[in-house]
Amino acid sequence: MPWSAKAQGLLREQYAPVGTAARVALRATGAALERARARGVDVGPLLLDIEQRTDLAARYVDAYRRYCWTVQSTADLRLAPFHLLASEGMVYTDKDHLWHMALLARICQAGEASATPLVATDHLVVDLTDPAGEAEGIRWWEELTTRGGEGMVVKPLNFVARG
Repeated sequence: MPWSAKAQGLLREQYAPVGTAARVALRATGAALERARARGVDVGPLLLDIEQRTDLAARYVDAYRRYCWTVQSTADLRLAPFHLLASEGMVYTDKDHLWHMALLARICQAGEASATPLVATDHLVVDLTDPAGEAEGIRWWEELTTRGGEGMVVKPLNFVARG
């Protein structure tokens, strides 16, 4: 289920109030510190801290707003699949994750003409035994979230992991 469909209550009742409270409180605190500075009080380090926290609060709000939208019907859904569970008469536990991603990308591409809610999921294979591979995975994640990506799934390459 897409985040925007399942998390509207969570966003409205928890995320948004936290973001609003932080922004209002930090704005008021910053204004009070500016008034103190105008009277000659050295508030430099504290004001810098409040400015940094204000930026972090704004980034917090932007982080969830980027990929949340109102869902009133199935036409509003966007789905980014990362695993094909089954089709008629078949399950795919013998296929690795790359097979699933390639097949799903083809299905999403074929559905583009019919206005399907399916969108291909970006993915990356990371060798966690290689520090360079780990660094590449971290870079990929940071670029993904900077562009507004909402998350990632970490899973073993094989459908069933043993050992």
